[in-house]
Amino acid sequence: MTIDHKRQTKENLHMKCRVKTTQKQLNEFYHFSHLLNLTDSPDEEAVYEAVKLMRIKLSEPLQRNQDFHQNKTTRIKYEAAWGLVNICSEGHEETRLTVENNGIACFLSLLLFPNHKYIEIAVWGIGNIIDGSEEYRDMVVQQNYVEIIWRTLQKNLNDDCNRRIAWTMVNICRNWKNQLGQTVLELIMTIFMHMFTNCNDIEVHKHITVSIFLLIEQNPLIIDVLIVFDFVATLKKLLLHSETELQTCIMKIFGVISSSHECHVQKVIECGIFEILPVLISSSCSQLRREVLIFLSGISAGKDQLKALIFQYNLLPGIIYHLHLKNEYVNQREAIWILCDILKSNNVSATNSLVNHGIIAEFGGLLSSEDYHVRIN
Repeated sequence: MTIDHKRQTKENLHMKCRVKTTQKQLNEFYHFSHLLNLTDSPDEEAVYEAVKLMRIKLSEPLQRNQDFHQNKTTRIKYEAAWGLVNICSEGHEETRLTVENNGIACFLSLLLFPNHKYIEIAVWGIGNIIDGSEEYRDMVVQQNYVEIIWRTLQKNLNDDCNRRIAWTMVNICRNWKNQLGQTVLELIMTIFMHMFTNCNDIEVHKHITVSIFLLIEQNPLIIDVLIVFDFVATLKKLLLHSETELQTCIMKIFGVISSSHECHVQKVIECGIFEILPVLISSSCSQLRREVLIFLSGISAGKDQLKALIFQYNLLPGIIYHLHLKNEYVNQREAIWILCDILKSNNVSATNSLVNHGIIAEFGGLLSSEDYHVRIN
């Protein structure tokens, strides 16, 4: 198809979308998606038409999970929403056009529908918009997206909807700004706990743990909120899952906590995490083992009673094991830091235990490491 032919096709489709009767709009509107498959980017008129059609008043109420094919008007809104979702996934300019043409409000209105198809497509559209910039994320939050999502979750959504919601929350939480409000932050935590409790989908759990990590990594003060909502015990239970990506992200969260206030560290210890660490530190996943070592590095930098837990749960062999992994320099460095922290404590029993495990010979061998940081440590 030539460029001129494609341009003419777009013009024809625009005309078909403007017809007055619902039936004629519906007959032609399935072709709307072709506007998005042409080589040149969707233009402002395509966005305008999609938004206008999404705002059509329903000719009849939509029943819970009613097949959208049974309602002509809602079918048009659904197809228009799909078109707009694809438009705002094209790039920054297309997202800007969507936002300026009131696309956020249109997607938010679809969240009020009782049908899961509309909820999923609405969340998808919002997700594409907030992926465009922090400015758009702030606009979405300020238009009460988080509050609407919380109400939407009361509808017992299917896994597809839950996955989409959890996916958008990652971008909601990235580079979080305190000025967005403590109330909103606490509502986000309420949403996370609700989804942990009521949704067993592993993808949902992964998105939520990533979101939590982003929040506390940027602002450790948010750990207080995490503790108040009792997430530590919930995250510890999820560590029992065999999905290494989920386990790795949870250990990242505990790694941040282990370097924070002593009372927070104590909460993690009380949840029984050390009972699981011997298995995790011997995982075949290098990244998971790294996060375990980072967590233990935070522990070993604390008081002697915290260091004692490493011996109590027989974690020393797993730590020393990483000194042999010549292709895992980061893990080697973390292991060295832990062992050095133990030596600095001047605990004779702990030092003797390290010597008995052959630590002197191990350190001597690392002096010829190719990695500068390993040698210097």
